[in-house]
Amino acid sequence: MKGQQFVCIGGYFVRTNEKIQNGKKISEQLWVFENLKTKKGCDFYFSGWCN
Repeated sequence: MKGQQFVCIGGYFVRTNEKIQNGKKISEQLWVFENLKTKKGCDFYFSGWCN
């Protein structure tokens, strides 16, 4: 990613968790990231995500 102006992160959304922390409502989103892509190429965790 070094020297790249743009980076594409691919994955899918799983769920949102809401909780109270220090008296404030916190919303957390859980994602599973599958690949990173730049003009230099693509790197992936699971087979086929860079096709």
